[in-house]
Amino acid sequence: MTVLIYKYIDINLRDGEADNSRMKINISTAIVSGAAGFVGYHLVQRLQEKGIFVVALCRPDSAHNERLRKFNNLKILECDTSDFMKLKNTLGRYSPNAFFHLAWEGTTGEKRGDYTVQLTNVKNTCDAYLCAAEIGCKKFVAAGTIYEKLMDQILFAENFSPLSYYVMAKHFAYESLFQLSKKTGLDWTWCLFCQPIGRYIKLNQLMAYLVMELKEGRKPLLGTAENPFDMIAVEDLAEGLYLAAEHRLGERRYYIGSGTPRRLREYLTCAGDIISPTQKLIFGERPDDGLRFSYEWLDVQPFQEETGFKSKHSFEDSINAVALWVDECRSTGAGI
Repeated sequence: MTVLIYKYIDINLRDGEADNSRMKINISTAIVSGAAGFVGYHLVQRLQEKGIFVVALCRPDSAHNERLRKFNNLKILECDTSDFMKLKNTLGRYSPNAFFHLAWEGTTGEKRGDYTVQLTNVKNTCDAYLCAAEIGCKKFVAAGTIYEKLMDQILFAENFSPLSYYVMAKHFAYESLFQLSKKTGLDWTWCLFCQPIGRYIKLNQLMAYLVMELKEGRKPLLGTAENPFDMIAVEDLAEGLYLAAEHRLGERRYYIGSGTPRRLREYLTCAGDIISPTQKLIFGERPDDGLRFSYEWLDVQPFQEETGFKSKHSFEDSINAVALWVDECRSTGAGI
C-alpha cells in the first residue's frame, strides 16, 4: 500500500530568483481590497498620509464603508470579491502601481472551517493577482497568517480543527500565487502576521473579547495562554504592508511583527491590569486545542533588514485604542 504524506515546507526565495532588495517601487496609486476592514482601513490611512491615491474595493452596502469617506484622495468601488476580473477595465483607468489584497472571507468564527468559503478565497486571491498583472501593477502584496505554520499539526491531528480549511486555504493561495507568478512575472510579497490590535478590531478577536468582558464586569473564559504570541499595533502593520509594496524583496514570504513577542498570558495579563486592575484573570478554563506556536515563527528581523521596518507603537497604547473602540461599540452598537 502506498502512503502519500504531505509535508508543509516553508519555501521563500526559489532557485534562480534575483535579490533585488535594494530596489524600490514608486507608488502613486494603489488598489486595496478589503479596504474598509480592520487592517484595510489603517492601510488606507497610511497610504493617504503618504499622498498615495487609493482605489478602495469594499463590500457592497457594508456599514464599514462609511469609515473611508473622510479621506479625499480616494475612490470607493463597491464590489464583491469575485468581481476582480470584471473590474479590469475600470481599475486599469487609474494606472495603479500596487495592489494590496486583504479581502478574505471567514478569518474568524465558524467560516474558518467551511471549505466552500475558504476555497473561494483562494480563487479570489488568484483573480486579484491576475487582475493586478493585467492592469500593469508593479507589485502585489497579500495578507497571509502566522497560523499557516500550524499546517503539519492540523493535518496530522486525530481530530478536526476549526482552523483547518482556513490554514490550508491560505497556504494553497500562497503556492498558487507562486505558480501564477511564473506566467505573469508580477512581483509579489506574502505577508505573515500574528495579531494586530487597535481601533476597529473585530469584537470576536481575543483582545477585543477580553476588554469587552472586563468592561461588562464578566469573567473572560481563557485557555492556558502559554503559546508564544505577537501582538502588533495595526498602525505598525499598515506601515509594514506599505514597505512590502515599496521594496523589491529577496524573498516571497515575510513575517511582520512587533519585534518583542512574548507568551500570550503576559499580553492578556498586561491588558487586564490596564482595563480592570482589581480583577484577576483565571487561565485554563477554556479547553486546550493542542496547537503549539514557536518563537522562531515570530522573527521580524529578515523583514527589518530589507525594509528598515520598525514597530513604533507600544502595546499599552494599542490596548487603550482597543478600549476606546469597545466603549464606542457598547454605546452605539458600532462594529457589532
